[in-house]
Amino acid sequence: NTSIYNPRAEYKRYDGIHVELAFVTRLQSQMPAKRLETRKAPARIMLETGKMVGLYGEGWDEDLEFQPYYKGTVAPGPDLFSLYKSADLHVHSNEDTNWHMRVLECISSGGRIACFEPTSERRSAPYPYAHTFRTSRELSSILDAIQESRRNETHVMLSKAQSDWIGALHGYDTRAAKILE
Repeated sequence: NTSIYNPRAEYKRYDGIHVELAFVTRLQSQMPAKRLETRKAPARIMLETGKMVGLYGEGWDEDLEFQPYYKGTVAPGPDLFSLYKSADLHVHSNEDTNWHMRVLECISSGGRIACFEPTSERRSAPYPYAHTFRTSRELSSILDAIQESRRNETHVMLSKAQSDWIGALHGYDTRAAKILE
């Protein structure tokens, strides 16, 4: 929904908490083992970077390994939009594809996202809209470049380009028209 998730909208810093790396997803013990590992592996990589990490969503607080980084749940809509804009870089991981609503919302909001790609098979939105990483070194390099672009304001142009790309190809109106067609 590009009326909610767009870089031109006003936002307030989400809960006043700043994190460099954010991961918004559930981590529930009843999930299949492959899905749990698909979420834990990039979280561990995030922690290896030594950066400020925030894990958002149900279940992170129940796992002792990740509990210290749990920042609560975030509601879709204005709260999630604010988090997309507040964190420096978002991480996403899925066991079969990284083309996901959360990725598109983040990109459309003007946020930056890096998708965990454990193999050489590319399953994500194209660069520069989404980055991919396998290691903490790669993730740190992406974050450093994004933080530098924020300091010199080049991120503003990319945010508009991202939003235009999402609106043209994947926005709510575009998808609804395609479904009705």
